[in-house]
Amino acid sequence: MVIAMFIANYSFTEAQGCPNIFPLGGHVGIGGVENPAERLVVDGTICAKEVRVSLSGAPCWPDYVFEDDYKLKSLSELEDFIKTNKHLPGIPNAQEVANNGVELGDMQARLLKKIEELTLYIIELKNENEEIKKIIRKE
Repeated sequence: MVIAMFIANYSFTEAQGCPNIFPLGGHVGIGGVENPAERLVVDGTICAKEVRVSLSGAPCWPDYVFEDDYKLKSLSELEDFIKTNKHLPGIPNAQEVANNGVELGDMQARLLKKIEELTLYIIELKNENEEIKKIIRKE
């Protein structure tokens, strides 16, 4: 027996033996989720060739880190934050992730921001290192 379901503007079928699919007011639960709170809730692993996450709002991507007026924390400030909070600034702690999960697009942007900040720290340290080399050569 095949059951056809129409949700929003999409249609799909459930063949006998497949996980249960429960439509509820335009929301879909798969794998036994009977009251999905989101548009799609899957109780199980999802496999896909690719996932595209669209971000909106400004700024949605952290290129602003490379602007001249960006206030990068000093390494001492960063060290103090990490010692106090046990995680990076702008990144949720383990308990927050356990309680709320993560939004992939938002987390990708946050992680890229950290990579860009690390790049700035490396450049800063390289420049300091070059200055120290110049001083040593003069002595």
